Amino acid sequence: MDLKQLITPKNDDGSIDHRYQSISNQICGLAGEKCLAKLKEFYEKTSKLESEHVGPAVHLVRKSFEIDMDEYQRKRITKALTIALKELGFKPSKVTKIINAGRFLQTYDWFEEGRCYFGSNSEMTGQDFIDKLSEYFGGFGAGSLDVLGRMTMQGRKKAYRHFAKGGIRMSQKALEALQREHPVKLNERRGRKPAGTCMAQTDTTQAVVNHQSLVVMADADADPLTTHPESAQRYIDHFFQLFASGAMEQGLAQCPPSLQSHLIDEIKTGITLLEEFVSKNKTIEVSSVN
Repeated sequence: MDLKQLITPKNDDGSIDHRYQSISNQICGLAGEKCLAKLKEFYEKTSKLESEHVGPAVHLVRKSFEIDMDEYQRKRITKALTIALKELGFKPSKVTKIINAGRFLQTYDWFEEGRCYFGSNSEMTGQDFIDKLSEYFGGFGAGSLDVLGRMTMQGRKKAYRHFAKGGIRMSQKALEALQREHPVKLNERRGRKPAGTCMAQTDTTQAVVNHQSLVVMADADADPLTTHPESAQRYIDHFFQLFASGAMEQGLAQCPPSLQSHLIDEIKTGITLLEEFVSKNKTIEVSSVN
């Protein structure tokens, strides 16, 4: 853990903004080595505690998905769990993985998953499917389970074959590479009813659809804004209508927590842009001419 890099502002892609490195170095220099050592100790202790308690956290989230709820209830409970896990001390990035891991473990279709891994002609019973899959997935951490839930079943089958061949589960880094080869595709399940309780893939697919639906609507007026300035008013009206009508909130409610968090961050960035826009476009007073 490098505190100097940690407190340095980041670019949109997450990389270090080198323009601020000298300032970060000065801050740490003024704070002193003793201060930095104590904070490093705090980080190491909390990281160790977090690692030791991820399992119970995933179990708690999984049990929440065991209960039938309507969409609104699910949104409220998931949000409350997200806040609670942060209050308990889990880092925000870890909380997202915990929520997604718990969702995946409880909502993947064990029957379809079992048939995919072991074959439809297998003499294994449904309970055999459940036992073997539970043992297999139980050996992964929250980060790896999060990745598994964001890849297609065929991708997960490849990961299982790797395990069956050598007895070693794929690392999270290897799973991430596999996920990029087998991401859940937007059109993969369109026009099909979800099988059983297999919601993990459909949740991710729906998140992509929801994200696309949140793109600012194009102006209804087909003519350019420069030709019809009044259409700018409609453009602004459309934008605020997303919030006033509740459409924005409803769209976010259908997204998984990780995407909700990402979109909220984008909105926060938009607030800054709006403030800059308003400050540059002050109201022009026009005096009447007699």
